[in-house]
Amino acid sequence: MRASSDASSTSSIFKHGRHRSASESSSVHVPKDLPALPDEATVPGLDRSDTVIRRAEEAWENRAVALATNTLAVDGDTVQRMGRLRVAESHRARQRSPSIGTPKTELDIQTAIDLHEKGDLVESTQIFGRLADPQGDNNPLAQVLYGLALRHGWGIQAKPDEAIAYLRMAASNSALIEDEAKKANIKITPRNRKTGAGGAKGELTLAIFELANCFRFGWGVEKDAVAAKHYYETAANLGDPDAMSEVGWCLLEGFGCKKDKFMAAQFYRMAEKAGKEEVGQSWIWKEKYDPTSENMEKHKTQSMKKHRLRKGSNV
Repeated sequence: MRASSDASSTSSIFKHGRHRSASESSSVHVPKDLPALPDEATVPGLDRSDTVIRRAEEAWENRAVALATNTLAVDGDTVQRMGRLRVAESHRARQRSPSIGTPKTELDIQTAIDLHEKGDLVESTQIFGRLADPQGDNNPLAQVLYGLALRHGWGIQAKPDEAIAYLRMAASNSALIEDEAKKANIKITPRNRKTGAGGAKGELTLAIFELANCFRFGWGVEKDAVAAKHYYETAANLGDPDAMSEVGWCLLEGFGCKKDKFMAAQFYRMAEKAGKEEVGQSWIWKEKYDPTSENMEKHKTQSMKKHRLRKGSNV
C-alpha cells in the first residue's frame, strides 16, 4: 500500500461495519455557526462549471476546518474522558508547527504501513506513535494512523479516549497546514485539489472521516448520529469515497437526519463514480433519481409536504 495524503491510499486500513440508531436534530459536537454553503455545494452530481466546483469545494473545506478546530464538547468532564493525552496537550500541539511531506517522514510512514499490512502491528504502531508525538514530528497523517491503532488496539492497548484526541489533533493540524497553504497563495490545480498537494487536504479528510466513525460507533465519545452525519458529509464533499457511501446510508436510514431517498441516491452515485460500488444499489440509477431540474423541484415539493404533515401531527 502506497502512503500519501490522498484518502484512498490508506483505505485498506479503514474498514468498519455499520451501526444504526435513532436520529437527532442537533449535536453539541457540531458548531452552530458553521460556514454557509452555496446552493450548488449541497447537491452532488449536478453539472457545474469549474468555477462553481471550486467555490463548492472551498465552502466544504472551510466547513471541514471549522469542524476540525471546534473544541471537543463532552458532558462536563472532558479531561477525564480524554485519557492520558489531555486537552491541553492538543492545544500545545497546535502551537508547534505541524510537519507534512518531508521525504524522511513519508518514508517512515510508508515503512509503518508496510509493517501493518504484514501483521507486525507492534513495530508499526510504535513508528506511528513517534511521528504523531505533538512534541516531536507532530505529523497529521501519523496522528490519524496512531489514533486508529489506539482505537482498535493494533499492537497496543486499546485506548479509545486517547485515540479520539489524536484524531482531533490530526484534524486541527491539517486545518492549520491548509490555512497556511492558502495564505502562501499556493496555486490550485485539478491534481492538487484532489491530493491536497501543497496543503493537507488528504489528512484533513481522513481525520474528519474517522471522527465521523467515532461519533457513529461511540469510540471514545458518546454516540452521536447527528455529528456522524455532518462529519461524513464533509469528508464526502472533500472527495472520500467511503464517506460518500456512508452519507448515502445515513440519508437512506434516517441516521442523524431525516430520511431522504432522493439525496441518498445522489451520494451513492457519487461514491460509485469515485470507484466504490456496492451490491444491490442498482436502484440509485433509476431515472426518477436523476438530478434534473424537474426531479429536483418534485423532490423539494414532496419534502415540504412531508414537513407539513409531520408538523401537523405534532400539534
